[in-house]
Amino acid sequence: LDVPGTDIKSAGTIQIAVQTGGGTSPPLPLTVNGTPAQKLGEVDTPFDVGLLVADPVRPLVYASAGSGEQTYPHSIVAIDPVAGAVVWAIPLSKDIGSIAISDDGQYLYVGERGAPTVVRVVLATHTIDMTVTLPISSNQPSALAVLPGHPHTFAVVRACTCSPVTGELAVYDDSVPRPDTVTNGPAVFAPLDSTTFYGVEPMGGGIFTYSIGPAGVTAAVRVITTVSGPYTFFGGRVYAAGAGGGGTFGVYDVIARTSRTYASVGNVGVLIPSTDATRLYGIDVGSYLRAFDATTGAELGAVPVNSGANGSGNAFRWGTDGIVYAGSGAVVYVRADFVHD
Repeated sequence: LDVPGTDIKSAGTIQIAVQTGGGTSPPLPLTVNGTPAQKLGEVDTPFDVGLLVADPVRPLVYASAGSGEQTYPHSIVAIDPVAGAVVWAIPLSKDIGSIAISDDGQYLYVGERGAPTVVRVVLATHTIDMTVTLPISSNQPSALAVLPGHPHTFAVVRACTCSPVTGELAVYDDSVPRPDTVTNGPAVFAPLDSTTFYGVEPMGGGIFTYSIGPAGVTAAVRVITTVSGPYTFFGGRVYAAGAGGGGTFGVYDVIARTSRTYASVGNVGVLIPSTDATRLYGIDVGSYLRAFDATTGAELGAVPVNSGANGSGNAFRWGTDGIVYAGSGAVVYVRADFVHD
């Protein structure tokens, strides 16, 4: 008896019946036990990870720890997910509200929460070489991104201490601001290319592109009207786990200005596209890694993982075969290619 592989990719019970020339037998249940995703590495952190980014050059990821953590209070912590070890840590004076890394792995920019400051970490020496003070003392850097190919140029949302958080998007060359800004900056954003950022307006008001020139932010254009997150930015697309509510997810193409919304994906907190963008992976709070077809939205399979996502919305592809995500008290590295064509 041949059972199609698509029927046994997910844990559960399926019904099997035998069909011959004489008819079809009554169905019988077959229990499918989920196979855990292969864990490639895990670091049990003595803190709940707030923010998490990958180093594009070194086999490291960088996590933020809050001020209430005893071992690494308000620190940037470098982690080797393969070895399962903390490599180094840098304490800051305040909690960390935003981080961004240059695409050459030279600098990590860190926005302090509750303070008008952005500090820059030289990753080769893990030392701080620059502190940028925002022009208004009540501002705080709520979101950061580094211009591709320009490690000394970063954009920051200089936000108010209000709810919802709003602020202006400004561009800096090292510590020098460019004059032109946008007053209603994005809640989260990412680089599209060397002259453009794209981001989501606060409260899901839409997806914008932001043109960058020598004078600063020269234009802001709404390309998608409404969207809801958490969000993942990849290759000119925004993947929104909460699009439309009710467990649906959306794929928003900023270049083509198109959007697609798909049916329920369970309680997935963040979506991670495959390297060829044909699949989407998500870790839900129930400790399952799920795979979806990025074109049809169909679920391809689900396997249990060691720890569910901690709700921070921090997960990303790691190399060609893995996903790194922030679990509960851990940074977890698992295989993603558990679903085969």
